[in-house]
Amino acid sequence: MSIEEIRWSKIATLFFAAFFIFVVAVRLNIGQMYLMAGTLATVPLVSALLGWFVLGHVCVLRDAPGSCFENSRVSVRISIQGPKWLLPAVLSVRDTTPYGIEVADARMTYGEAPAFIYAAVPRKRGVYSLGPVCVYAMDPMGMVRVKRLYNTLHKLVVYPKPVHCHPFDVHAGDGFGVQDSVSHHKGGSSEFHSTREYSDGDELKRIHWPSTARRGRLVVVERVDPPHEGLLIALDLERPVGLEGLLEGLSDIASFLFLEEEVYLQRLQKKPVDIAARIAAGAAQHSFSEGVAFGLLLPDDTGLSVPVGSGEPHYYRVLEALARVEADSGEPLWQVLSSALQQLRPSESRFGIGATDSLLFITDKPDSKLLSILQAWVEQGWLCYGVLIHEGTNASSAEDHAPSPAQDQEILPPEQFVLQAAAHGIKVRLVSTQDPNLMPN
Repeated sequence: MSIEEIRWSKIATLFFAAFFIFVVAVRLNIGQMYLMAGTLATVPLVSALLGWFVLGHVCVLRDAPGSCFENSRVSVRISIQGPKWLLPAVLSVRDTTPYGIEVADARMTYGEAPAFIYAAVPRKRGVYSLGPVCVYAMDPMGMVRVKRLYNTLHKLVVYPKPVHCHPFDVHAGDGFGVQDSVSHHKGGSSEFHSTREYSDGDELKRIHWPSTARRGRLVVVERVDPPHEGLLIALDLERPVGLEGLLEGLSDIASFLFLEEEVYLQRLQKKPVDIAARIAAGAAQHSFSEGVAFGLLLPDDTGLSVPVGSGEPHYYRVLEALARVEADSGEPLWQVLSSALQQLRPSESRFGIGATDSLLFITDKPDSKLLSILQAWVEQGWLCYGVLIHEGTNASSAEDHAPSPAQDQEILPPEQFVLQAAAHGIKVRLVSTQDPNLMPN
């Protein structure tokens, strides 16, 4: 606790009154007036101690959700609890919010207990910590305002806003080639094949009642299994190295120091890794809504990969991983896919890769090595689709994206990468960091 404000005018008035009484006591030699002067002089100290006493006997409670999406409004309520006769001394409450979270509609309410209510608007995905909370109280005489910090911390996970990117034809555009999986995960394909006698383990909904009535025994429907079982989403999280990494770091520092907060946050939202996270979240949301299994394949050094699965808890597990990802890995995407390619059998796969056969990769590096690895995936029977993120304004223009002489010769111009990928049966779409449809607004 600390003293925030001292009302010197009130304290000076009390001391002047005490001094006047003391002078009168000396002149008239009245002993009781010495006690009066001393008591009056100690009032400011006693009053300040009472203010400290108030903050030492109240507690702070925070009511806020644990997760939300980018640019959504989150209601936060901080209430002060304690003995009712102490609560009127509480003047105001302030919460500490990290950079990237805007505060709107903040207000204090004084009902049965003081409460501070505001709306938090996270502008960028990530994991944030709200707090500590600062509570201000006034002593009974109104001479000293004291404050205390309460370490009431709250973790807020901000998911990337799902962006639905449907860049492919009718066979792959609705869910990146996994739309036929829905009926399989909901009890089988809709395509009738034949019937057979019931055996232990068959689902009751597969019973074909007309044939059962005719034959006098249970008969179930055999259906053709769908060609696709799920979706594996792979993100490129390789950190910039060498001169490129140094320049990017200096650019971020300069932007933070010299740009306005709004402009700086917009710049962060346009980073390739953030756009990749939104596209991945959109693909996961589509798979979840259609009942298709999906998973997240990330570099080993991130520790954020999510095995293929389905259901609502699994969906939010993927979203939380996407909220945490950053371009800070030492493994390029081609290396991640090369390692994973050797684990396609479910019994050996750490990622459950054997349960799925559609791959969506998202990268901002048109690497020729990546094409070679993707070709191997295609040869294994996988359907591969990709999103290539670039910083130009025209997705069909290759001039703005050609590698500089200092760049690795294995980095291809984006259009060349797309054409070579198409030659291997891999469909890739170019998206721009300047596209407003990819922003969380």
